[in-house]
Order: sequence, then structure tokens, then C-alpha cells
Amino acid sequence: MIVRCATALLAASLLLAGAATAQPVPPAPDGKPAARGSYLDRLDTNKDGFVDRAEFRAGLNQLFDRKDANKDGALSLEELKTRRGDPAKRLASLDNDKNGSISREEFLAAGDKRFARCDKDGDGRIAKGECGPRRAAAPSGAPTSR
Repeated sequence: MIVRCATALLAASLLLAGAATAQPVPPAPDGKPAARGSYLDRLDTNKDGFVDRAEFRAGLNQLFDRKDANKDGALSLEELKTRRGDPAKRLASLDNDKNGSISREEFLAAGDKRFARCDKDGDGRIAKGECGPRRAAAPSGAPTSR
């Protein structure tokens, strides 16, 4: 549940932010590039058709920085209210130390779990089809796991 929310938040935020310029997606060596406009495409900063762990983490860090409105290094219940869904449930599911906020470390740890689950072939990168959105509409705003 934790990792799914992180990815959903990342995907929704990146999709809503939009790309500054549309660039064609080059084909990947295995012929499975990320689809144009997909959240994987937006995370694929080197445009090789895959998202590696560093690209994924960079996206999570950018998302965390955008969500952390008061720049205190933690996401509060109030900062989670900017997304759909129940922010109290998201907070409870991600707040491993139960201090009432989600630290960057907690947020990234949930994202790392999602990455590992999505990297089905274990090659250290996510290709289109390995991990996709579970729902058509972008769900709530924090990482979750299945």
C-alpha cells in the first residue's frame, strides 16, 4: 500500500506538471520504450526508454520537494491534503516512526519498495509494461504498496 501511493503521487504530479517540451521517445534495445507522455517517459531523463533507480529516486525527491510546502523536510497531514483520497490514511501508512509526519527517508523508502516490485526482471531499470498505473485516474498523493 505504501509504495503504490508514492508511485501514484509521483505519477499524478508529473502528469499534472506536464512536460516543457514534447520529445520523441527513442526505442529501447528490447523494443519496449516508455509511451510518450507516460510517467515513465517523464522520469526517463536520459531518454533511453527505461527508468533506472537513480532516475526514479530523482523524481521522488523532486516530488517530495514540491509537496513539502514549508520546507521543513517532512510531509505533514496538511501538506498531504492537496491530493485526492484520505490524507490521514496516507500519513498513517507511510509514517513508520509514528511522529505525525513523513520524512524524506520514509517517502524514499516507500518509493524504493515500489521500484523493486516494478523491476520484474531485476535488471535495475523499469521498462514499459513492467510497472504501470493500477487505475485509470491518478489516485491519492503518497506512496503505497500493494
